[in-house]
Amino acid sequence: MVTMKNWSALFQKPNEHDEPYDGVREWMRRPLIEWLDQSFTIGAALSMPADDVESVEQFDMLTRNSDPLGAIVRESSVRMMLDTRSGQELLELVDFCLAKEVLNQGPSQAASRLEEILESSGSVWTVGLRGERLGLLRRVSEEEKKLFLSTQGPITSAGKLLAEAWEAFYGINPNYELAHSQAVKAVEEAILPLVLPNDKKGTLGKALGELKENSTKEKKSEGLKFPLNPAVVPMLETIWNQGSRHGSNGYHKPTKDEAELVLFYSVAIIASLKRKIV
Repeated sequence: MVTMKNWSALFQKPNEHDEPYDGVREWMRRPLIEWLDQSFTIGAALSMPADDVESVEQFDMLTRNSDPLGAIVRESSVRMMLDTRSGQELLELVDFCLAKEVLNQGPSQAASRLEEILESSGSVWTVGLRGERLGLLRRVSEEEKKLFLSTQGPITSAGKLLAEAWEAFYGINPNYELAHSQAVKAVEEAILPLVLPNDKKGTLGKALGELKENSTKEKKSEGLKFPLNPAVVPMLETIWNQGSRHGSNGYHKPTKDEAELVLFYSVAIIASLKRKIV
């Protein structure tokens, strides 16, 4: 596919299509189906090979599909099966194919081709890594992406937890409660060894109290490795004070906005710690 990334329609208004689209819009559906069709190593008029039928049936089982695709592909062509699917089902199947690498041209080439389709269509989805597998993630700005990637590798427990939070928030089936929980745990893993290294029962709340008193002092006796910028304290305070953080009668499932704020602050804190500028 020839890329036309910087081209805009003659009568298109400035910034008219800057906001990405969710779901599968009309102009995106056919290229997406073509990609899936080729990913299953078949032609439009052919029956699906046995291995690929098993892959579709595995998809049905993993997604608890009440309208199984496997039954359709055993009786008709894959193209017919794809043409009858909703946009959400197509995206889930794309995500499954990426993770399973059911890609006849190799994962890198197929993933690049899919990314061209998604980007050209103005999709909110992009190809990324979820754990050690390829998958669909919600598109974020380059600045956010770079900041998050700076928290990854070499592998640490905080980085791993933060990656799980990122995937839970931006994945195709978002789980805001999990994203919120893992982001908080990631901050605890990063902060507690620095602030309360000798406290085996340390909590973010105890660390916060310590930082409020000593936010710019290096206290070797307490194990602080370097001074912490006071700007970190209000971010930690926001994370700690949210009602959804505590297992009490005041607990409520975090909203999307709450999970996003905690995730954003967690990424910022851990990225700064990695660069030792907090």
